[in-house]
Amino acid sequence: MFPAHVEQVLRGPCCGVRMRYGESEIACVKCDQRYPVRLGIPDLRWPRPDRELPELAQRLIERYSDSSFAELVNFEIGSLSVTDRLKQVYQTYRFTAVERGAHLERMFWEHLSRHFQLPGRGAALSMGCGSGASLPAMSREFGTVYGVDPFLPDLILALKLCEEYGLENVVLIQAVGQNLPFASGVLDYASGQNVIEHLSDVEGVLHEVRRALRAMGCFCADSRNRFDLFLPEPHVRLRWVGFWPRRLMPGYVRVFRGVNYDGIRLLSLQELQRALRRSFDERWVLTLPNPSAYGHSARWDRILAKIRDYPVLRGLLLQFFPSHLVLAQAT
Repeated sequence: MFPAHVEQVLRGPCCGVRMRYGESEIACVKCDQRYPVRLGIPDLRWPRPDRELPELAQRLIERYSDSSFAELVNFEIGSLSVTDRLKQVYQTYRFTAVERGAHLERMFWEHLSRHFQLPGRGAALSMGCGSGASLPAMSREFGTVYGVDPFLPDLILALKLCEEYGLENVVLIQAVGQNLPFASGVLDYASGQNVIEHLSDVEGVLHEVRRALRAMGCFCADSRNRFDLFLPEPHVRLRWVGFWPRRLMPGYVRVFRGVNYDGIRLLSLQELQRALRRSFDERWVLTLPNPSAYGHSARWDRILAKIRDYPVLRGLLLQFFPSHLVLAQAT
């Protein structure tokens, strides 16, 4: 099913040992736990979920062979129970994803080179890869790229995107970050674009990422700031969400946007620092990202470059800047 070098990297999340591979399922060689494979995407989530294949995933699978990436995206967005305004936001986000993903990866490596020795170019992880925003850019830089996400409908979109871009060195896996299906010390690089705010256990995921990285392997991510003073919350386009107590955030969003606020937990600067310290000790840096990577004028990049040279100003701005840039290295 997979090339030999991929099978050597993957491990069953149940027992952490190698697996037997088939066309429709994968099995742990130790406990014989079975994992289904759909459209070539193995479901390696652990603990195993009790629910059946979601209806949206089933309908995307049925349409897959006769649909383009754009058609699948439009079908997925049409199934959402959100306002037309938010549907338009999500549609624009999907169709500009590859360009945005390339900008973010360039920013990650630009800043990484300033603080750490750059990693090797063998195996890389796109953590929470979603519909594949980072995959084209990463596939040009690494021998093998693993796109991991717990949500099968997004992985189906990512599969179609890889097909249309002709990406032959990308392996898509349905898995959760708290139990990554990789052997220890096998990844050179891990990237998390717009994903930290969707993690239910940030420290658990960061610990797993560090475990899977080789010595001197690097992790880069951006993290939307809970206490952003400058821009609306990106998922619901509403200001001041993060300034409410967490238990009141869902009600605030429902009143002003009429949608649920599930699966989103923006972190403050202090919360993010604490999670990194517990996972990477002192081998990490939090800094200001490049606004141009998010579609803003490069003039702001030059302004922030000057602010970064002044620790007091940098620290104050980090408290309230829209996003934080995370750079870390395994030892």
